Amino acid sequence: MRKILFILVALVTLTTSAVAQNYTPFKPTYKSEKADFNAVPAEFIYHFQYEGHWYIKFNGTRGSGIIHDPNCPCFAAEKQRQDSILTILNELKTSNKNQYRQAVQEDKNLKAIIRELQYLRCKVDSLEAKND
Repeated sequence: MRKILFILVALVTLTTSAVAQNYTPFKPTYKSEKADFNAVPAEFIYHFQYEGHWYIKFNGTRGSGIIHDPNCPCFAAEKQRQDSILTILNELKTSNKNQYRQAVQEDKNLKAIIRELQYLRCKVDSLEAKND
């Protein structure tokens, strides 16, 4: 039993130390390419409509693909929807600010009334004390 245990410990020790000596962390390599703006990126460009949306299909030396046209009407509708949501949010913020200001003003008015009542109560108490 000791012999088997000794062999296992030695095997584990050797395998872990070998890994630690040969381990090198992964270092990504970056390839920098200068963009050539005079070159035509696509040899074939085709503009088409599919299910109510406009797409651009291109094929060239650097690759090919299909992208959603940025001038598609759905982008305008989405932009309009986002603008309307922002408008509603801004209106809510201003109305909440106005409601908060109104509540603070009412609170100040109530505090002033309470102070006035406390003052009058003190006056009444002092007059009652003098009459006694």
